[in-house]
Amino acid sequence: MKRNISYFKRSLAAVLCLVMTACLLAGCTGSATESSEDFGGKTTTFTLYTRQAGAEKAAGFGITMPSDITKYKDVDYRYLKDNDPQLLEYVFYDSDGQEAVRIRKAVSDEKDISGNPVFYTNIKDVTLDNFKVTLKYNQDDIIKLAVWNDSGNAYALYFNQPVDQETAVFWAKNIH
Repeated sequence: MKRNISYFKRSLAAVLCLVMTACLLAGCTGSATESSEDFGGKTTTFTLYTRQAGAEKAAGFGITMPSDITKYKDVDYRYLKDNDPQLLEYVFYDSDGQEAVRIRKAVSDEKDISGNPVFYTNIKDVTLDNFKVTLKYNQDDIIKLAVWNDSGNAYALYFNQPVDQETAVFWAKNIH
């Protein structure tokens, strides 16, 4: 009987070690689920990750974001692998649970990866240090969309709540 209890303890310890290892690994990248949504009149299928590291591992690249992004507490980390080009998308939500900002990045030289089919009456190019940002808006310099290419990557920044040009340019300068 004593031998069976010892065997049971060793087996239980081994199982617990495996479970703890699995939990630690999952904690590094988070869990992933397949989902889809309609954005800009097009249904997009993506893998939703609970952690930024999981989405970046799946994509093979990451997104560096501006420091003031921390004001948004809820975020969806998405990897769109069936998209051409494959891209990362982070969707940030305000305190009311409404989408506030959508950031996209792809290893691509495409001009506009935003997926946003809206026709904007005003388009303005702003030259930054070593790249040009195209700002799109409909009225009074209230920016809704910024797109640019830098170092072999394409970026899109969509503001659900429009921002001024200074804010859009600040974000573009600080997203890599």
